[in-house]
Amino acid sequence: DGAKSVDLFVTSPDHAVSIEPFTVERIEVIRGPRVLTQSSSTAGGIVNIIRNDIPPLPSGGISGLAGISFESVNNSYLGATAVEVPFYQFAVRGEYSYREAGDLRTPGSTLKNSSIETSNRAIGFSYLFNRGFVGISLREFGSDYGVPGGFVGAHPFGVDISMFRRQISLKSQIPLSAGRSEWLSLQFNRDYYRHQEFEFGGTLGAEFSVYNYNGKVEATLSDKFGFDRIITGAEGTYKDFLIGGFVFTAPTKSYSGSAYSFFQSSFGDWNLEAGVRLQSDHLRPTRRNQSARDRFIKEKDYTTLSGALSILYSVNEHTGIGLSLGRSTRTPSIEELYSEGPHLAAYSYETGNPELGYERGWTAEIFGFYKNEEVFLLLTGFRNDFGYFISPRNTGRINFATLLPVYEAQGEAAIFHGFEAKAEISLWYGFSIES
Repeated sequence: DGAKSVDLFVTSPDHAVSIEPFTVERIEVIRGPRVLTQSSSTAGGIVNIIRNDIPPLPSGGISGLAGISFESVNNSYLGATAVEVPFYQFAVRGEYSYREAGDLRTPGSTLKNSSIETSNRAIGFSYLFNRGFVGISLREFGSDYGVPGGFVGAHPFGVDISMFRRQISLKSQIPLSAGRSEWLSLQFNRDYYRHQEFEFGGTLGAEFSVYNYNGKVEATLSDKFGFDRIITGAEGTYKDFLIGGFVFTAPTKSYSGSAYSFFQSSFGDWNLEAGVRLQSDHLRPTRRNQSARDRFIKEKDYTTLSGALSILYSVNEHTGIGLSLGRSTRTPSIEELYSEGPHLAAYSYETGNPELGYERGWTAEIFGFYKNEEVFLLLTGFRNDFGYFISPRNTGRINFATLLPVYEAQGEAAIFHGFEAKAEISLWYGFSIES
């Protein structure tokens, strides 16, 4: 619903995403210059999970869903329900789901310590007025799951992870004109995330807590200054990142502020989109963790400017070609700057690099498509040329306390290039084939 998901999945693939997909209403993928309304990185895109926890529009009556799912490979089951109830100018939405699964069975053997138990609940309330609304929602997501072990360098008996996320959201949309094409959006989110990793026998190996506050104001305008649509806004974020257990990363407070604009216009057969985002980030590590080393207690400040331009030309009513160019930037994460400690699930001893600059590069994409009632064809070629790309690199050193290879976040030149192709053909009686 337009708010960033606050969890540790971005730091490592053995950390779960704090989202239950079963009750999602729809998924929106944003690419091109409009990405800059959400992020300073133009490479790739933004995935927006839409649930409408705060109902934005009056509905015709009570609506909802109920579902149940079973899987034999791990004896899992899921039950979920969601309901939205309108009452005059008010609307209430509630949701609950529960998922449980045992260890995964493979052709070789059972993958021990791969079970999971997850619960997800939310309630939202909104007041609807004159084509606008104001509302509040509360969502809680909890999951206890295992990461398998037993292979060389990993946890001998695996590790058990307990995670919990609570999000409180306030949102309002105020119309700026008589129609529905212009409005002012206000949004505030407060997230609390806790993540604990328990070794065999119940010993707490690692603990992370995140308090994240995000506020955003955004105006959507139409037919202004020669553009069909303009989206402009400002965003601010405060994050308090706390660490415990046998992880020696310095606890860090970070502050981020940004301003952005997106422009869209059409001229005959041409469609033009452009975006720009200015962002400032400040990171302040502290010595609340007495084991943190001196070299990691270094305050960092970054100011980045990103931009993107996209042009689409309609050859005819069925065919179009386009080009998208962008200047992409990204500030290093807290983990990339200040982390220090063993990560057994990844068979590495991971250290940050407080000397990192910000990630930056140029992105380019050229595409063409053909579509009619029976056929849709799309071909895209892309090249992302980073003069400075941040990734964990093997230093060649060994941490002798853990006998693990030391991986350090480093910035180096990197190029990503390739192509994507899609074909969808309608056959008969509603059937189609897609590749």
